Amino acid sequence: QAGPCERRKLAEETSYYCVCNSTYCDELEKQPEALLKNDMYVDYVSAKDGGRLEMHTGQFEPRSSNFTVTNSNPTVVILPNITTKYQEIHGFGGAMTDSAGISIASLGKDTQHQLIRQYFGRNGIGYTFIRVPFGGTDFSVRNYSYDDTLNDLTLKHFLQIPCIQMAQKISPLPVKLISGSWSPTAMDERIP
Repeated sequence: QAGPCERRKLAEETSYYCVCNSTYCDELEKQPEALLKNDMYVDYVSAKDGGRLEMHTGQFEPRSSNFTVTNSNPTVVILPNITTKYQEIHGFGGAMTDSAGISIASLGKDTQHQLIRQYFGRNGIGYTFIRVPFGGTDFSVRNYSYDDTLNDLTLKHFLQIPCIQMAQKISPLPVKLISGSWSPTAMDERIP
């Protein structure tokens, strides 16, 4: 059963948001995959004046073409053909940048755990990928390349590592890492 949203609204806003803390965060209602048939889908709907991520299930209807867009009335309807596969989705995730690591590290341990659980946990949103940049990014507080601490072979001073390890521990699925330079290194930029 999904936990209710602890609503908060800014005075100048017309919609609200859900508040989490170290001891509570609302959770999504999930449709067990075992109950879904091949021609079914699950969607989550939020409304400006009401529900947050309310779960609905539906059933795809068979169509003869690979992809159909119909425009009747003021509504556009997109009808995918689920029998034809063009691209496989391996999962979803986010970047573990310096600013993410610094922000997460500034929270209390219980709140850190709650935050990571909301992204990677069994009742969270289901992230299974983390992009880990090599070196500094535009979200860094300084320029650097990877971990500049001398002889830090275990990356103790690399703030993203504890967050990544926590995500891997919490997730019921394997968490995959994708890594690469956010931008060219200084050496790369000097090459003519």
